[in-house]
Amino acid sequence: MEESIKTVDSQTQPPVAAEILPAVLPSPVAPANFTKVDNNLTGIGFFTASSKRSRKAIEKTTTVIDQGVEHRISILPSAKYGLPITQDQDYWLALMQLVEDRRRQEGGLTNPFAFTTAELTKILGQAHSGKNYKAVQEWLSVMNSTSIEGGSYNVARKTWYTEKTHAIDRVISVGKQLPDGKIADKNHIWFSQWQLDNINSGNLIAIELNTYTQLENNISKNLVPHLQEWLYASQRDGRFEKQYEDVCQLLGVRVYKYLSDIERKIGPSLNELTTHGYLSKWAIELMAD
Repeated sequence: MEESIKTVDSQTQPPVAAEILPAVLPSPVAPANFTKVDNNLTGIGFFTASSKRSRKAIEKTTTVIDQGVEHRISILPSAKYGLPITQDQDYWLALMQLVEDRRRQEGGLTNPFAFTTAELTKILGQAHSGKNYKAVQEWLSVMNSTSIEGGSYNVARKTWYTEKTHAIDRVISVGKQLPDGKIADKNHIWFSQWQLDNINSGNLIAIELNTYTQLENNISKNLVPHLQEWLYASQRDGRFEKQYEDVCQLLGVRVYKYLSDIERKIGPSLNELTTHGYLSKWAIELMAD
């Protein structure tokens, strides 16, 4: 049985334009806090909706069609950490805020990019504790060891790279030796050329972090970057539809057969996204076939 997930505009809701904003904040309204990310990395399902790492994780595949050409993309997990999970997406979005601040100040981004763990955890409202310090170091290892095969898009060069690549080519954590022999007092990362070009191109999607960090469900958080893209593309219609199996593939979650199981698994997350203003309404319906 095939299902589709549909968002529907409510008659009592404000005009459609209000629905495609990055976020509609609940009262009291906090100051907007935007980060900007390359939707190529999030759009291919790089991050899996999970709170636990699994060494049993196998490669995750998705298909992207660009100008009639189909690109089959695989996310290859590391043997030690498995696939990137929701926590890794959290830190990636926080990093992109630091990156965007630097890009605006200096007019562009170059390698390496240096930042402190405290800067990263502060953006997410996390305490600068030993536990979070360890989580950041683990995240850096995950980003450096996870491979992308079959399709990384370079916006500046308008080229798809089909060879195996990474979002981050190199990492030197605080306390480790730098190439010049000095000991690093910050974390240093070297972005891959395609990721660096995409960031500097400015062709990024905006995500409001104050609302994002209030979300509690992994599926809710992992859907946010996808919603930004889907809602923008469908703003004229004021609604969009996605096949249930395709959404599960992007999120890396189990596909259920029965409607009751589907609603039990993703319903709480869609309700949470509605509560926080990302959606006005949603429905799961049978497809025509």
